[in-house]
Amino acid sequence: MLLQLYALKGPEMLKDLTGMFALAIWDAREKTCFLARDPLGIKPLYYCAFPRDLVFASEMRCLLQSEQVPKDVSSESLFNYFLNGTVAEPATLVEGIRVLPAGHYLIWQDNRLTMKEYWRIRFSSTWANGAEPSEFLRDALLQSVKRHFVSDVPVGVFLSGGLDSSAVVALAKVAGYEDLRTFSISLDDPDLNEGDVANRTAKHFGTRHTDWRLTGTAGAGLLDEFIKKMDRPTIDGFNTFCVSKVAHDAGLKVVLSGLGGDELFGGYQTFYRVPLLLDWGVVLNRVPIFRQWFGRMLERTLPGSPLRRMGSFLEGPLTIESAYQTVRGVFTPAEAASLCRNYLGDEIVFQKMTVDPLISGVSARDAVAQLEIERYMRNQLLRDSDVFSMAFSLELRVPFVDRQLVESAARIPAAERLQKGKQLLVDAVPEIPDWVVNRKKQGFVFPFANWMKDEWRTILAERNTLAGVPLTSWYQKWSIFVLEKWLRAMGIELDGSAEEEGPATNREGQLETR
Repeated sequence: MLLQLYALKGPEMLKDLTGMFALAIWDAREKTCFLARDPLGIKPLYYCAFPRDLVFASEMRCLLQSEQVPKDVSSESLFNYFLNGTVAEPATLVEGIRVLPAGHYLIWQDNRLTMKEYWRIRFSSTWANGAEPSEFLRDALLQSVKRHFVSDVPVGVFLSGGLDSSAVVALAKVAGYEDLRTFSISLDDPDLNEGDVANRTAKHFGTRHTDWRLTGTAGAGLLDEFIKKMDRPTIDGFNTFCVSKVAHDAGLKVVLSGLGGDELFGGYQTFYRVPLLLDWGVVLNRVPIFRQWFGRMLERTLPGSPLRRMGSFLEGPLTIESAYQTVRGVFTPAEAASLCRNYLGDEIVFQKMTVDPLISGVSARDAVAQLEIERYMRNQLLRDSDVFSMAFSLELRVPFVDRQLVESAARIPAAERLQKGKQLLVDAVPEIPDWVVNRKKQGFVFPFANWMKDEWRTILAERNTLAGVPLTSWYQKWSIFVLEKWLRAMGIELDGSAEEEGPATNREGQLETR
């Protein structure tokens, strides 16, 4: 079917595709290779271009295990890893290996690459539909859930104590799906444990529920396998790895996740903190010299990582992108540069974040939604979910990250779509139990800070001493630990010998972006 569609329409075929995909088609007649990736980047696609060859794969490890790709770390990408806890597409940590960006296709012909964007989310500021937004959204959500339940094998759901996964289960029951399997993880930490809420919700909807109580000791026993399955270093993903194991051990092949609901409906604190931080910076900027002095003082004298990042923000350009970077970041630019210098011996020149005109043209909260979807969700959550679910032979489906649903939700203005407490989602799915709706949001997170002080203390002590900067938060320690473990697993040495140019920049073919 795909080949017939391509023969008929060429790249225009992508407008007719739905769902998640990463595909490659060789046209023997035209001598072209066509690569394409789904609009929202659910499935990854890595490639490396040489003077006469184009190699590609769905996992970076496949390219690294070939003898064609040098294992040279990109200093710029390492800098961005330390900033964000991941490397944003189209770059990767390895020089020469690229990621085809979501919503793009690439054509390779005569050793020349041509890339084009065919889809990107665009939010509307006005509501031009006669229906109530909640009714309009309910229909779109229900249709998405139905599409994602189409399967020849039983379908399960990752169920936490939050609104998004509960909405998926509720809509599945509305759609008439019986004998539903749900999976959750319980924790000993009462402040982070969502297992009890998930168990109550599963009982409410009559699902066959499996809950695994994960201790720090059990988690430590999974770390080696977690690193082994990791396709690229990331400070996230361990939770998906663990719950995927639970579903796999129960015999499931297809599972649904609530990933994407926070990005679409304003579930993160970034939706409030980023505009507030930007407003605060603008107020201080009434006296620019004071603003920059105050920023330097925060960055250089205070011990906490968030405050140092805030100081760095006040020293630089006051943009929505830089405010978002401050809230979502791991290290400050100065710390990231110091880390790169210690690991690679390379001097990193600070680069201002590029200003996206599409983001600049919308409201602050819509801009945050765009950043959450195109940076955090795409570069971290979706990649981790794909890799760690596939590690257990699971097909992970994400009804909230559906092109048709996203396009429908984007038509609803921010004032309605991004209400506090994700009220629009609550109104659209009134079947969500009150104990989920009224519960304070905490997210599906593990007690890493406590584990690192107790059960994981010996393991984390193996961390290399090259860091050279204060590691004041658990996520900073974790980012260093994961990076070094992954590099050793991939046989990559950080000895300062990484070349400035890899195969992608030495190729004869040039990349054209339209």
